[in-house]
Amino acid sequence: MTPSTLPSRLKLRHSGNQAVAMLERCFDVSPEEWDFSAWQSVDDLPMEDRFRVQAILAELAFWQRIVCPDQAKKLPDWLEGVCPFDDTNTSLRDLLPFAKKTAMAVFPLAGQNGHPPALARLYLLQDYPGKSSRDQFAFTTVIPENCAILLADVPETSGEQIEGDSWQLAARLAQAAIHEPDLRLTLGAAWVCTGAVDVRGAVTQVQLGNKPELTRRSNRRWLLPEGENFAGWSCAAEPGANGFAVRNLAEALTYVRECGIVPHQFVFPEDVDELHVLLGNALPPVLAVCMQIFPKRLCLWYSEKTRPHAEALEKVLDALLKVELHAVPSDNMAVVEVRMRERLLESDGCFRLVNITGGNRMMGFAAMLAARHCRISLVYRDIDAQDEQLEMIDFTNDPNLLPRNGKILGNNCPEKWKKKINWKKLYDRQTQPKPGTAPTPEWLREILWKTDGQNS
Repeated sequence: MTPSTLPSRLKLRHSGNQAVAMLERCFDVSPEEWDFSAWQSVDDLPMEDRFRVQAILAELAFWQRIVCPDQAKKLPDWLEGVCPFDDTNTSLRDLLPFAKKTAMAVFPLAGQNGHPPALARLYLLQDYPGKSSRDQFAFTTVIPENCAILLADVPETSGEQIEGDSWQLAARLAQAAIHEPDLRLTLGAAWVCTGAVDVRGAVTQVQLGNKPELTRRSNRRWLLPEGENFAGWSCAAEPGANGFAVRNLAEALTYVRECGIVPHQFVFPEDVDELHVLLGNALPPVLAVCMQIFPKRLCLWYSEKTRPHAEALEKVLDALLKVELHAVPSDNMAVVEVRMRERLLESDGCFRLVNITGGNRMMGFAAMLAARHCRISLVYRDIDAQDEQLEMIDFTNDPNLLPRNGKILGNNCPEKWKKKINWKKLYDRQTQPKPGTAPTPEWLREILWKTDGQNS
C-alpha cells in the first residue's frame, strides 16, 4: 500500500466543517510517513468540531503505532493527553504501550429509521485492562476474555447497544492480525468486513439492511457471507464495487493476505515420537528424511506397488528404529485420509510428523487432510533442496486458519550413526536402483552406509 501524508496544518485549519471527513479518509491509506509534529498546539486545529478533530488525530496516531510499531515517532505532548475513543477515558499516552498487541478492522452499521449507514472501526486489544466496549455487543463469546474492544466512528443514532452479530467477522480477523502484524495494515485500511462467525470458523448470514449504500462513499473492498448476503449486496452495491463471498474464516484471511499460505520461521523438530512416511518409487530422499528426523517409531504407508519398497526399508531400519507397515490404496484418497487419520488419533498426545516426500499426489493430499484434522505438521524434502534442508507445513495452531510454511535445517541422527551414513549419496538425485529392478535391502544398505574407506 502506498504511503501517504496527513493534511497540512494550514489545509486542516482552514477546512472548516470538512476537517473531520478529511481526517477520516486517512484511515484508507498507509500511515508510515505520517508526521504529527505540525500540530504543536491544540490551537493549530480548526475551531469547528475541534474536540472531534483532536480525538481523530489521536486515533490516527494510535493506528500508526499499531501498523508501524518500530517507528515510534515523537508526538506532541497535548496529543498524547487526548482520549481517542468515546467509550473510555484512557489517553493516547496510556494506550500506546498496547499497540503491539492491537489490530483494527472496519465493519458496517446499518442506518435505522431513515438514518444513513456508517463504517465503524473496531480495535481489538489483547491484555488491555482498561474499560472497553465489550458491553455494547451481544454474542461476544467468540472473542477471548483477554481481548478488549474499542470502537470509533459509531453514529449516535446507533444507540448504546450494537445489535446483531455482523461485527464478528471483523473482530475475528483482527484477532488473527494481532498475531500476524503484517496483516494489520491491509485489514484496517483496505477492507470492510461483515458476517457472523461460529465457533468452527464458519461465516454465516447477517442482516444487510442499507449497508450496501456505503459503497458510494468508500472504495474499500468487502468481505461478506456467501449466498443470500453476497447476492443482495451485489444487486444493491455501486457498479464496480469489489466484494468477495466467503464461507469461513480461512477464506476471508486468504483474501486479506492475498495469499493462501502464511510464511513462518520454524525450529527444527527434535525428539519426534512418530514419523509417518508416504512411500513412492524414489527411496533415497525418503530414507534421508527418516535418518535426519530419526523418530522413535517409523510408520511406513505403502501401496500394493510399493510393498517391496516398504519391506526392504523395514529390514534395513528395523535394527535402528521401531517400524510399522500400513497398506493403503494409492488411487483412493478418501480411504487413505481415513486410515491415516485414525492411526494418527491413536497416538494423540505424542509428537508426530508426516513426511510427504514420497507417495503420489492423491496420497499426499490425503495425508495433508489427515494432518490438518489432527493439527500436526508435515515435512517434505524438495529435489533441489540443500543438504539437511526440509520444507515444513504446520497445521498445529488452528485448522480453521491457513497453513504455515517455511524451511527448516537440522539433523537429529545420533552421532554414532550420523558419521557412518553416506549423506552425500542419499541427497544425490542420481541415486536410483537399476532400471526395471525393485530396491533390495542390500542396495539400500549400500547407499545408506559409507564404505570402510570413507569412514576412516
